[in-house]
Amino acid sequence: MPSSASTSRVRACTTAAREVLAPSASRSSTTTSTPASARVPGLALCRYVLRLPPVVAMTPPQLIADIAPTLQRYLTSTQPAA
Repeated sequence: MPSSASTSRVRACTTAAREVLAPSASRSSTTTSTPASARVPGLALCRYVLRLPPVVAMTPPQLIADIAPTLQRYLTSTQPAA
């Protein structure tokens, strides 16, 4: 059973992801926000709930460097990801 602190962190990450990934008039919500909205909560799940050692061992700057290019591509691409 996850601790209440882990649950709170996952909830906070999910809330932040929803705000960041809210559909914009300039992009289709189904082609950009769906893959991106799965990535952020998935990372939170792996790090704070499942506590997967490789993900837990990463520092915040490493996590950002790892996930940022993918999120940026999902959110700014004009074509659906293949």
